[in-house]
Amino acid sequence: MKKYIFVLVVGFLASFNIVNAQIETRDSAQKIQDAINAAKAERQERLESQPKKHHINKYSNVDLSKRPHDHFIIGFGVAGVSGGGDSSSTKGFSRQINVAFMFDKPLTNPHLSVGYGLGFMGTNLFYNDRYLDIKSQTTTLPFDGQRFSKFKLVLNYLEIPLEFRYAKNMEQPQKGLKIALGVKAGLLLKSYTKGKNQLNGTSSLYGGGYIVKESDKRFFNSTMLTGTMRVGYGAFSVFGNYSILSMLKSGAGPSMRPYAIGFAISGL
Repeated sequence: MKKYIFVLVVGFLASFNIVNAQIETRDSAQKIQDAINAAKAERQERLESQPKKHHINKYSNVDLSKRPHDHFIIGFGVAGVSGGGDSSSTKGFSRQINVAFMFDKPLTNPHLSVGYGLGFMGTNLFYNDRYLDIKSQTTTLPFDGQRFSKFKLVLNYLEIPLEFRYAKNMEQPQKGLKIALGVKAGLLLKSYTKGKNQLNGTSSLYGGGYIVKESDKRFFNSTMLTGTMRVGYGAFSVFGNYSILSMLKSGAGPSMRPYAIGFAISGL
């Protein structure tokens, strides 16, 4: 009997110790959680008491109110064609004119901006001892050996220019160094040839006033993509452009890419 009583007492004491240990563990865990919450609250209070830092835009004092937002660009240059070999090489004063009306959109850094708009490009390519028969019904453009005292191919495009620009003078770009890189997408409006005074050797066949003019677009790409660059100071700049696409359709002749180098006048 005493043995059973002893076992019961020992079991009771063990159970009591286990329960008491669990209570103490819960109390300790609660104290730890309370300490963590108190530390978080103290840190949050400390952060809120600190003065807030505002992002300062170093260009906030730049006055762009007098900066032109639109402008004309007029350019005139010497033109040529790369590729095609000797049979299609130009001679004489081949030339190009560019006119565009563009908008200027400054970026977050006012030294930089994006320009876009609408323009026109006319290219006059002159040939000696060559007749480009653009009315021919052949699959490739013939470069015949007929001679004219003057003969030229004219390509006129409607263009959408896009430029990425840098201006040293942020508030008045037209009064400082400026650089522009871009592309122009063009739509062929018209292509024609004009020959004056057809020759037979050194003699005129039909007189000096004889002129033959032909117009046809069948041999030429209807679209053109041109890379551009301008560098200048003030209203004056030099420009260069190079056609990424051939002016002739695939299969219509050699790959011929027009280019030009010249001077331009613009506000930006």
